[in-house]
Amino acid sequence: IAAWPTKLALAPLLAERIIALLPTLDVQPQPLNLQMLADWPRPEIAPPPWDWEHLQWS
Repeated sequence: IAAWPTKLALAPLLAERIIALLPTLDVQPQPLNLQMLADWPRPEIAPPPWDWEHLQWS
């Protein structure tokens, strides 16, 4: 499920609706396990905009 509230004030209502939806999808809570991500390649850190050679500052 991917969801994004249109306003931050609506985030609690969106969370409540998603929580109510989970049992209908037969989704069970599980502990978070990030170990599976350990073997993924790490992205490079992007250079800051002031280091971009092609950027023209006004």
